[in-house]
Amino acid sequence: DGNCITKSEYNCKCNYDAVPGIDYGNQLVNSFTQASQGIAGALYYEGEGLCFIYGEHLQPSFVAFDYASCYYTPDNTGDDVLLNGGSFRHMIEAQNTLWQNRNQLLNWNVPLKLSGDISYWGWNECPASYRNGQSLDEHWEEVADANIIILPPMNDSKSGTYSFSLCDLSDHALDALLADLKTAHQNGKGSKPVLIMEQTSGMDLDDCAKYWDNSKTTCNDGYRKGIFSQNYYFKDGSCLLYYSGDGENGEVYFYNADLEADKKHCCDAWPRFCAEAESAVY
Repeated sequence: DGNCITKSEYNCKCNYDAVPGIDYGNQLVNSFTQASQGIAGALYYEGEGLCFIYGEHLQPSFVAFDYASCYYTPDNTGDDVLLNGGSFRHMIEAQNTLWQNRNQLLNWNVPLKLSGDISYWGWNECPASYRNGQSLDEHWEEVADANIIILPPMNDSKSGTYSFSLCDLSDHALDALLADLKTAHQNGKGSKPVLIMEQTSGMDLDDCAKYWDNSKTTCNDGYRKGIFSQNYYFKDGSCLLYYSGDGENGEVYFYNADLEADKKHCCDAWPRFCAEAESAVY
């Protein structure tokens, strides 16, 4: 239709004056459809190595979401497209329309969607620039706010009173998580708090009314991600625990049982579990 989702003169900045966030998904569907029909200019890339599969409407996710992406900046805080305006709102609206149009964009082949699979590869990323001479570890320490554990997608309980947590993971998944947490801790990433993100397919009526536009779809078709923190005791004596020492900041941190001081901190919080762990053989 002559409107581009990006501004080429700004290195692919989102052009939400021409395509507001609420129309983002529909614009991509129309572009993919026209490109599959061989209409020139429906999709435009500079350079070589295009990954779009011509002649096919539906695409793998790395094409639909990576190559057809743009960035929003916080420099524009108001406009006349949405009453509450701002680029952040456009970004959320665009993300939601990608989910709403997922079956008109994705062929579900890369990654392969198996029977019963409710996962969804769609996300926003927040880039941060390196300062001159800054190492990767220095950069991480400066810009990262937390380590995050992403739970696998689960069906909404529909009760409105239950939140998924680490307690829903299998022993195998918990062992893998513990190994990852220890690796991060050993690599100097233990200075940041630990958060958990739940993913649910479907949502209760209260959340649906607050977060989801059900004029285009139903609450059962929503996809929700929630961020929370959780105290948790691992079977080897490690734990995720609210920090209660000097400089208390209300955050949960990982304590590694391979370190005696950390192990004691977990034992003090869970003496019964600690005694059971000490008597177990691994």
